[in-house]
Amino acid sequence: MRRGAGQGILDTAIIRRHKYVTLRLPSFATTHRDGLIIMILNAEQERMSAAEIWSALEGGTAGWSFDDCPWVKVGNLYMSVTFTGDTSWKAIAEANSGKKIIVLTGRHGEQAGAAVGSDNIIVKGRTYDKEHVAQDKEIKSKYFPDNGDIEIKDLWLYNSEHTVDNLQVVMLSHLQKGDVVVCAWCFSLFCLYSFSAEAAPFQSAKHVELTVANNDKKVSDIITEKFKPWVPGAA
Repeated sequence: MRRGAGQGILDTAIIRRHKYVTLRLPSFATTHRDGLIIMILNAEQERMSAAEIWSALEGGTAGWSFDDCPWVKVGNLYMSVTFTGDTSWKAIAEANSGKKIIVLTGRHGEQAGAAVGSDNIIVKGRTYDKEHVAQDKEIKSKYFPDNGDIEIKDLWLYNSEHTVDNLQVVMLSHLQKGDVVVCAWCFSLFCLYSFSAEAAPFQSAKHVELTVANNDKKVSDIITEKFKPWVPGAA
């Protein structure tokens, strides 16, 4: 299962200092599980905030549990709302059989967005993780050994400029060709936000503030703000 799942997952003690007293996020040791169910949010669920989705997962309401992995689909782009697991993208690949599928991997995600330096370069040590590339290649070999339509892309190499803007360019280059693009890391819905790593160290008051602010946003508002203007086929 995935390890070190995105430093955007704040522990209960951090969250309790703010208004999400009842939103108990899982600990780092228990956020990922094998064989997660794939769920694509519908229009009604997209009107929920990320925080409300966490609450639904934690409380088992709306038919969800922590064994579910909620995804957002915009055109042919798939993004995770919460954590992901080793096989979370497997059902997406199966549902899109016969299409070219680009699995972007090799990094962690944060609800606050991408931690960047003063040069707007994504901070390597806080974000990129070669282990996830190896894991996703193993999933490809195990479940799709003869499927040449699925490509595993290491974002440390593939997003060669290591910027949020270039990540969007990478995704668009495939979407314009009709490919399915899976952002196969935790909290990838927030991948086009960024913040100063120096101004908001991990679990600092500023980092928590940014995390809470994004968790308050409706998923539909994030889609409208960050994805609809450029994703082909976005409804």
